[in-house]
Amino acid sequence: MVIVRAYNGLGNQMFQYALGRHLALLNGTELKIDTGAFADDPLREYELHRFKVRGSIASAAEVAHFREMEAADPQHYLRLMQKSRLFDPAILQARGEIYLHGFWQTERYFTQIRELLLDEFQLRTPPAEGAMKMAGRIEASNAVAVHVRRSDYVTNPKTTLHHGVLPLEYYQEAMRRMAGMVPDPVFFIFSDDPQWARENITPPGPAVCIEGNDASNGHEDLRLMRTCKHFIIANSSFSWWGAWLSGNPGKRVIAPLRWFAKPEIDTRDIVPPQWIRI
Repeated sequence: MVIVRAYNGLGNQMFQYALGRHLALLNGTELKIDTGAFADDPLREYELHRFKVRGSIASAAEVAHFREMEAADPQHYLRLMQKSRLFDPAILQARGEIYLHGFWQTERYFTQIRELLLDEFQLRTPPAEGAMKMAGRIEASNAVAVHVRRSDYVTNPKTTLHHGVLPLEYYQEAMRRMAGMVPDPVFFIFSDDPQWARENITPPGPAVCIEGNDASNGHEDLRLMRTCKHFIIANSSFSWWGAWLSGNPGKRVIAPLRWFAKPEIDTRDIVPPQWIRI
């Protein structure tokens, strides 16, 4: 059995699931998802159930049993903790009963199962009528998704200190470059603070600000985002997945050079090498 600890927001839960799913396949075993962390997190909730994911919820008894057995038989019961933000090939080589605890933010843990994840990260429910109309506008244009992450990045001092807030200059330069790379771009702006984005983000071309979704249904933004053809992402796992899940083989993706506020954190493996970092 592989148990993966799910915690934090939707984008992070998707990274955790992706590695857990791949490692379970490599071990020829079932995947269980430990959702216990959300009992102590009033700001987050388990969200993977909205997708066509495979893997059942680990019971408290199963998690407790693993904890007992890893003490008694540490050679066969392996608790794998993330040591850094870099890819660790030893993780994929692990065999036995496994418990995963970390963010695992690199595609190098799951590129081999990309097609499977493209399917399993489809939402179970169909889009609402308004979302279907917006998806039609996106599909009919050379759509560029622009993700502006604010919320706790701005309001929570601890989060701001860790992640930082991207300056307007990043978006201005990214949109300028994107307009020079793709013909007739239409910029679709996704943000958890749409009013701020509408007032401050000024694309060099036609633009649409996506509104109507909040933290409780951000997965609907992700559904629309992945429909876009090109991407300007934030230092956010949410828009990372929006870009990664896009099926456009010629997509251009621009990502921030600094992913975290602290420069000592090595993030070279977070952004795929074919994406542009500025």
